[in-house]
Amino acid sequence: MSERCKPIIMSPYMDNISQEVRDAQAQVFRAVANGISFIQLHTTRSHADTLDSFTRAAFREGYNTVMLWDIDAIPLNPDTCRQLLQRAYISGCLAGNIQRSNHLQNDKHLFIAPSCCCFSRETYELMGKPSFAPTSRGDVGEELTYQAEAKGIQWQAYVPLMYEALPAEGIPWQLNGDLRDFGIHTIFGEIQTVQGQTVEKPMTFHTFQMRTSSHVDRFLQVCDKVKTFYA
Repeated sequence: MSERCKPIIMSPYMDNISQEVRDAQAQVFRAVANGISFIQLHTTRSHADTLDSFTRAAFREGYNTVMLWDIDAIPLNPDTCRQLLQRAYISGCLAGNIQRSNHLQNDKHLFIAPSCCCFSRETYELMGKPSFAPTSRGDVGEELTYQAEAKGIQWQAYVPLMYEALPAEGIPWQLNGDLRDFGIHTIFGEIQTVQGQTVEKPMTFHTFQMRTSSHVDRFLQVCDKVKTFYA
């Protein structure tokens, strides 16, 4: 499928991200997404500007599917990238990790976060080529979900399964009453009912707030575990 959908994976980073973190993330993608073009893009621009310019350039250069990851986020198994590409390119969905902008009063709107986000060129165009720029009703990347909803485009999200620590604010980040909260070192994935039993499948890991050294250490540990298991 990767040949047909011509995917590219991109993870932006700034000067405050160490080579050790970048190497750890890259090793994970080599282990679980081998064969898919992957770049870590150094930037001095805003997050939204970086995502906008990269997405438009990728489609101009002939890629048909874009997958975006934060530098402190990784897939936890080979199924993750395959499934994201399937959802984005074959099913025409906007796919990735779920999030909510708790700092905004926007009726608890949920969206696909650019920390893990995948979509095809066709879907991007159907959405009207929206910018990742934050607006009065949404955070970075939230406008893509708003536009998908307005155009009747389905979005499919990995939801929080568990988190290890509270954010610096001292309280977990909330989604809504039906979904679990998230925080530092969150595992996102799928929750299914199989023969009456609840089955959870971890798919992604996102550290958040990497400015804390202990958070960096934990991210490196998880990367090493995934890389070693799938190498």
